[in-house]
Amino acid sequence: MPHPVCKRNVPSVLVALLVWSFCVVQALRAQELLPPSRQVVYGDAFTGEFVMPKWHNGHLVRWKFDTKYSDEKAENVIAYDGDAKIVGKARIWLEGATFLRITDADVRADGKVVVVGSVISGSGESESYLAEVSFPAGTVRVVRTSPFDGRAVTFAPDGTVWVLGLQGGPKRHVSKAPDHFVIEQFGTDDHLKGQYMLRSEFPCDIHPALTGNLGLPQILASADRIGFFAPNCRTWTELDPEGKVLGTWKWNAGPPTSKGHDSTPIRVVALTSENELYARRDTYNPKDVPEGARLVHFDRTSNTWVPVETTAQDDAGVPFTWVMGSDGDSLVYLAPGKILVWAKLQITP
Repeated sequence: MPHPVCKRNVPSVLVALLVWSFCVVQALRAQELLPPSRQVVYGDAFTGEFVMPKWHNGHLVRWKFDTKYSDEKAENVIAYDGDAKIVGKARIWLEGATFLRITDADVRADGKVVVVGSVISGSGESESYLAEVSFPAGTVRVVRTSPFDGRAVTFAPDGTVWVLGLQGGPKRHVSKAPDHFVIEQFGTDDHLKGQYMLRSEFPCDIHPALTGNLGLPQILASADRIGFFAPNCRTWTELDPEGKVLGTWKWNAGPPTSKGHDSTPIRVVALTSENELYARRDTYNPKDVPEGARLVHFDRTSNTWVPVETTAQDDAGVPFTWVMGSDGDSLVYLAPGKILVWAKLQITP
């Protein structure tokens, strides 16, 4: 039954806002997470020395952001299966490097891992690379990608690798770079297969592959599309498997805090097999103090992030903290205690 204010027709800005709040927002708040169907503790995977792991294709992969030459025997990539058992460990390194950075990683259904990043040589030169690791042997195959600098990577269902990245100009200044493609696709043989979406075609002054205060860029794949999240631009863009742009969706910032920051930034997104987009949204009060994280769903029609009800998770003692990805028709999220939780979504009446 509609809220009484929805039936009124009073020419007032206040009432108009109430109508939007009760009628529109309530209509959009039509999803909830059902009680958890599965929980697995990944105690070894969430240590402070590695970055936030990624869940994909039934595996969890974690990696060390920076590795120095002095870390001779330190593994910087570790993969786990769906039961939190280690599939394999490996050390990625390029000959002649003094410093190596892994910017992003992803894992395939067979446990193969792909990473993108950059190295600095003894002469101070920087070079970008893509590397694939095959477990359990831990063999590493490296492709040098310069001048393209990959910042986010994903496996598509056909086994090809899609990378979101950028190109620098003189002294590596992105703003001075020539026009270039921001997406590169590599075949299963690691050879460059395609380049898509010119920087000049992206509708934002900020490069979509740049990291900023709002979050990290991401690229994700479903059966029929590739999508990438540009946090600084507050946009989500989708391409078909041939690289044709299907659309770009942009959302507005929340009310600014006292420091001028977005009070409701989207931090990390997940794309389901049904092409539904979910995210973690943080909330800050006007004084820039964090107030908590919410699971939200993106409504493409209204370009709006809509809260998802997570009461069942709170009641089960595994509250939502971070969206990790999806697994079939379930969303996978992180709960306190280094627990990965599987829960299906339901449209509420």
